[in-house]
Amino acid sequence: MRFVRLIFLFLYCSNSFAAETPFLGVSIPKSGSYLFVKLIHLMTGCDAIGSWNGKLPAEEIDRLLLEIDSSKFFSFSHANEPHYLDFAKRHPEYVKLFEVRDLRDVMVSAVFHFNEQLEKRGLRTFDEKLTFILTSNTICSNWIENNAKLYPEWIALPNTYVIRFEDLIGKAGKGSRKKQKETISLIFSVLNMELTQAKLNWIADNLFGHPQDKISWTFRKGHIGDWKIYFQDHHKRFFNKRWGKYQKKLGYSLCKVNG
Repeated sequence: MRFVRLIFLFLYCSNSFAAETPFLGVSIPKSGSYLFVKLIHLMTGCDAIGSWNGKLPAEEIDRLLLEIDSSKFFSFSHANEPHYLDFAKRHPEYVKLFEVRDLRDVMVSAVFHFNEQLEKRGLRTFDEKLTFILTSNTICSNWIENNAKLYPEWIALPNTYVIRFEDLIGKAGKGSRKKQKETISLIFSVLNMELTQAKLNWIADNLFGHPQDKISWTFRKGHIGDWKIYFQDHHKRFFNKRWGKYQKKLGYSLCKVNG
Protein backbone atom coordinates (compact mmCIF):
# COMPACT_ATOMS: atom_id res chain seq x y z
CA MET A 1 0.00 0.00 0.00
CA ARG A 2 2.86 2.38 0.86
CA PHE A 3 4.48 1.58 -2.51
CA VAL A 4 1.26 2.51 -4.32
CA ARG A 5 1.05 5.80 -2.38
CA LEU A 6 4.64 6.67 -3.30
CA ILE A 7 3.99 5.97 -6.97
CA PHE A 8 0.96 8.25 -6.83
CA LEU A 9 3.07 10.94 -5.14
CA PHE A 10 5.67 10.70 -7.91
CA LEU A 11 3.09 10.88 -10.69
CA TYR A 12 1.29 13.79 -9.05
CA CYS A 13 4.41 15.87 -8.45
CA SER A 14 5.73 15.12 -11.95
CA ASN A 15 2.87 17.21 -13.31
CA SER A 16 2.45 20.97 -13.04
CA PHE A 17 -0.74 22.65 -11.86
CA ALA A 18 0.59 26.22 -11.87
CA ALA A 19 -1.37 28.91 -10.04
CA GLU A 20 -3.17 31.34 -12.34
CA THR A 21 -2.65 34.19 -9.88
CA PRO A 22 0.93 35.52 -9.50
CA PHE A 23 2.06 35.17 -5.88
CA LEU A 24 5.00 35.54 -3.55
CA GLY A 25 5.67 33.09 -0.73
CA VAL A 26 7.32 34.54 2.37
CA SER A 27 7.90 33.27 5.88
CA ILE A 28 9.43 33.98 9.25
CA PRO A 29 12.74 32.08 9.56
CA LYS A 30 12.36 28.98 11.77
CA SER A 31 8.58 29.18 11.36
CA GLY A 32 8.37 25.87 9.56
CA SER A 33 9.14 27.30 6.13
CA TYR A 34 9.54 23.73 4.87
CA LEU A 35 5.80 23.28 5.47
CA PHE A 36 4.84 26.16 3.19
CA VAL A 37 7.34 25.15 0.48
CA LYS A 38 6.17 21.55 0.58
CA LEU A 39 2.52 22.61 0.43
CA ILE A 40 3.00 24.69 -2.71
CA HIS A 41 5.05 21.89 -4.24
CA LEU A 42 2.25 19.41 -3.56
CA MET A 43 -0.29 21.88 -4.95
CA THR A 44 1.57 22.70 -8.15
CA GLY A 45 4.36 20.20 -8.74
CA CYS A 46 6.70 23.21 -8.95
CA ASP A 47 9.93 23.91 -7.05
CA ALA A 48 10.75 26.97 -4.95
CA ILE A 49 13.21 29.60 -6.15
CA GLY A 50 14.44 32.36 -3.88
CA SER A 51 15.89 32.87 -0.36
CA TRP A 52 18.66 35.08 -1.70
CA ASN A 53 19.36 36.79 1.64
CA GLY A 54 20.80 39.91 0.05
CA LYS A 55 23.06 37.99 -2.36
CA LEU A 56 21.45 39.35 -5.54
CA PRO A 57 20.94 42.99 -6.55
CA ALA A 58 17.41 44.31 -6.78
CA GLU A 59 17.46 44.40 -10.59
CA GLU A 60 18.37 40.73 -10.81
CA ILE A 61 15.64 39.69 -8.37
CA ASP A 62 13.12 41.76 -10.33
CA ARG A 63 14.13 40.04 -13.54
CA LEU A 64 13.91 36.58 -12.00
CA LEU A 65 10.49 37.19 -10.48
CA LEU A 66 8.98 38.84 -13.54
CA GLU A 67 10.29 36.15 -15.88
CA ILE A 68 9.72 33.14 -13.63
CA ASP A 69 8.36 30.08 -15.42
CA SER A 70 5.31 29.41 -13.26
CA SER A 71 4.91 25.96 -14.79
CA LYS A 72 8.17 24.93 -13.09
CA PHE A 73 8.90 27.33 -10.23
CA PHE A 74 7.33 29.55 -7.60
CA SER A 75 8.97 32.33 -5.62
CA PHE A 76 9.73 31.99 -1.93
CA SER A 77 11.96 33.88 0.51
CA HIS A 78 12.27 34.73 4.18
CA ALA A 79 10.83 38.01 5.42
CA ASN A 80 14.30 39.56 5.83
CA GLU A 81 15.13 39.70 2.12
CA PRO A 82 15.02 43.50 1.46
CA HIS A 83 14.80 43.37 -2.35
CA TYR A 84 12.01 40.79 -2.13
CA LEU A 85 10.03 43.12 0.12
CA ASP A 86 10.69 46.06 -2.21
CA PHE A 87 9.43 44.01 -5.15
CA ALA A 88 6.27 43.15 -3.20
CA LYS A 89 5.66 46.84 -2.46
CA ARG A 90 5.98 47.75 -6.13
CA HIS A 91 3.67 44.96 -7.25
CA PRO A 92 0.43 45.13 -5.28
CA GLU A 93 -1.23 42.84 -7.83
CA TYR A 94 0.77 39.87 -6.50
CA VAL A 95 -0.83 37.77 -3.79
CA LYS A 96 1.47 37.54 -0.77
CA LEU A 97 1.27 34.33 1.28
CA PHE A 98 3.02 35.14 4.56
CA GLU A 99 3.62 32.20 6.90
CA VAL A 100 4.01 33.11 10.58
CA ARG A 101 4.47 31.19 13.81
CA ASP A 102 4.27 31.76 17.55
CA LEU A 103 7.62 33.41 18.28
CA ARG A 104 8.06 31.30 21.41
CA ASP A 105 8.27 28.20 19.24
CA VAL A 106 10.54 30.13 16.86
CA MET A 107 12.92 30.74 19.79
CA VAL A 108 13.01 27.06 20.68
CA SER A 109 13.66 26.15 17.05
CA ALA A 110 16.45 28.74 16.94
CA VAL A 111 18.19 27.08 19.89
CA PHE A 112 18.41 23.84 17.93
CA HIS A 113 19.40 25.69 14.75
CA PHE A 114 22.26 27.57 16.44
CA ASN A 115 23.18 24.76 18.82
CA GLU A 116 26.75 24.32 17.55
CA GLN A 117 27.48 28.05 17.81
CA LEU A 118 25.93 28.22 21.25
CA GLU A 119 28.04 25.34 22.54
CA LYS A 120 31.18 27.00 21.19
CA ARG A 121 30.29 29.87 23.50
CA GLY A 122 30.40 27.47 26.44
CA LEU A 123 26.63 27.18 26.82
CA ARG A 124 25.69 23.64 27.77
CA THR A 125 22.15 23.43 29.10
CA PHE A 126 19.02 24.24 27.15
CA ASP A 127 18.18 26.81 29.83
CA GLU A 128 21.44 28.67 29.14
CA LYS A 129 21.04 28.49 25.38
CA LEU A 130 17.45 29.68 25.38
CA THR A 131 18.30 32.55 27.74
CA PHE A 132 21.09 33.58 25.37
CA ILE A 133 18.77 33.50 22.35
CA LEU A 134 16.19 35.59 24.19
CA THR A 135 18.57 38.24 25.53
CA SER A 136 21.78 38.49 23.49
CA ASN A 137 22.74 40.95 20.77
CA THR A 138 24.49 38.47 18.52
CA ILE A 139 23.46 36.92 15.22
CA CYS A 140 21.55 34.26 17.16
CA SER A 141 19.08 36.90 18.37
CA ASN A 142 19.52 39.83 16.00
CA TRP A 143 18.77 37.62 13.01
CA ILE A 144 15.35 36.91 14.49
CA GLU A 145 14.72 40.49 15.60
CA ASN A 146 15.77 42.06 12.29
CA ASN A 147 13.17 39.83 10.65
CA ALA A 148 10.56 40.68 13.26
CA LYS A 149 10.88 44.39 12.53
CA LEU A 150 9.76 43.75 8.95
CA TYR A 151 6.66 41.68 9.77
CA PRO A 152 4.28 44.68 9.98
CA GLU A 153 5.46 45.87 6.56
CA TRP A 154 4.59 42.53 4.97
CA ILE A 155 1.25 42.27 6.76
CA ALA A 156 0.28 45.81 5.69
CA LEU A 157 0.76 45.09 1.98
CA PRO A 158 -2.37 44.67 -0.17
CA ASN A 159 -3.37 41.12 -1.11
CA THR A 160 -1.44 39.67 1.84
CA TYR A 161 -2.77 36.53 3.48
CA VAL A 162 -1.28 35.52 6.81
CA ILE A 163 -0.89 31.75 7.00
CA ARG A 164 -0.31 30.45 10.51
CA PHE A 165 1.97 27.47 10.97
CA GLU A 166 -0.34 26.30 13.75
CA ASP A 167 -3.28 26.20 11.33
CA LEU A 168 -1.36 24.37 8.62
CA ILE A 169 0.51 21.67 10.54
CA GLY A 170 -2.45 19.34 11.15
CA LYS A 171 -2.90 16.54 13.69
CA ALA A 172 0.59 15.10 13.16
CA GLY A 173 2.00 18.37 14.51
CA LYS A 174 -0.56 18.61 17.35
CA GLY A 175 -2.82 20.87 15.34
CA SER A 176 -6.29 20.44 13.87
CA ARG A 177 -7.09 18.42 10.75
CA LYS A 178 -10.17 20.60 10.19
CA LYS A 179 -8.19 23.84 10.44
CA GLN A 180 -5.46 22.42 8.23
CA LYS A 181 -7.92 21.62 5.45
CA GLU A 182 -9.60 25.01 5.80
CA THR A 183 -6.21 26.73 5.42
CA ILE A 184 -5.21 24.65 2.41
CA SER A 185 -8.59 25.38 0.83
CA LEU A 186 -8.09 29.12 1.42
CA ILE A 187 -4.73 29.07 -0.35
CA PHE A 188 -6.20 27.21 -3.32
CA SER A 189 -8.99 29.78 -3.45
CA VAL A 190 -6.82 32.93 -3.39
CA LEU A 191 -4.59 31.42 -6.09
CA ASN A 192 -7.65 30.56 -8.24
CA MET A 193 -6.72 26.89 -8.35
CA GLU A 194 -9.18 24.06 -8.65
CA LEU A 195 -9.45 21.84 -5.57
CA THR A 196 -11.29 18.55 -5.31
CA GLN A 197 -12.04 16.80 -2.04
CA ALA A 198 -9.74 13.94 -3.05
CA LYS A 199 -6.87 16.34 -3.75
CA LEU A 200 -7.46 18.14 -0.46
CA ASN A 201 -7.37 14.90 1.52
CA TRP A 202 -4.26 13.72 -0.31
CA ILE A 203 -2.33 16.94 0.37
CA ALA A 204 -3.34 16.92 4.05
CA ASP A 205 -2.23 13.30 4.35
CA ASN A 206 1.19 13.98 2.84
CA LEU A 207 2.03 17.49 4.08
CA PHE A 208 3.73 16.70 7.40
CA GLY A 209 7.51 16.82 7.10
CA HIS A 210 10.19 14.17 7.44
CA PRO A 211 13.99 14.55 7.78
CA GLN A 212 14.51 12.38 4.66
CA ASP A 213 12.19 14.52 2.57
CA LYS A 214 14.30 16.62 0.18
CA ILE A 215 11.81 19.46 0.50
CA SER A 216 11.75 19.24 4.29
CA TRP A 217 15.45 18.77 4.99
CA THR A 218 15.37 21.28 7.85
CA PHE A 219 12.48 19.46 9.51
CA ARG A 220 13.15 18.58 13.14
CA LYS A 221 9.89 17.88 14.97
CA GLY A 222 7.10 20.05 13.63
CA HIS A 223 4.97 20.32 16.78
CA ILE A 224 3.15 23.41 17.98
CA GLY A 225 3.38 24.61 21.57
CA ASP A 226 6.74 22.97 22.29
CA TRP A 227 7.84 26.20 23.98
CA LYS A 228 5.74 25.15 27.00
CA ILE A 229 8.20 22.29 27.59
CA TYR A 230 11.25 24.54 27.65
CA PHE A 231 10.19 27.98 28.90
CA GLN A 232 10.68 28.61 32.61
CA ASP A 233 9.40 31.75 34.34
CA HIS A 234 12.60 33.71 33.71
CA HIS A 235 12.43 32.83 30.00
CA LYS A 236 8.83 34.05 29.92
CA ARG A 237 9.84 37.37 31.47
CA PHE A 238 12.72 37.80 29.00
CA PHE A 239 10.39 36.98 26.13
CA ASN A 240 7.63 39.38 27.14
CA LYS A 241 10.07 42.22 27.66
CA ARG A 242 11.99 41.99 24.39
CA TRP A 243 9.77 40.04 22.03
CA GLY A 244 6.28 40.82 23.29
CA LYS A 245 5.67 43.70 20.87
CA TYR A 246 6.47 41.52 17.88
CA GLN A 247 4.43 38.64 19.26
CA LYS A 248 1.35 40.87 19.61
CA LYS A 249 1.75 42.27 16.08
CA LEU A 250 1.56 38.72 14.79
CA GLY A 251 -1.63 38.11 16.78
CA TYR A 252 -0.23 35.76 19.40
CA SER A 253 -0.54 35.98 23.17
CA LEU A 254 2.20 36.86 25.66
CA CYS A 255 3.48 34.55 28.36
CA LYS A 256 1.67 34.31 31.67
CA VAL A 257 4.26 34.49 34.43
CA ASN A 258 3.78 33.09 37.93
CA GLY A 259 4.37 35.52 40.76
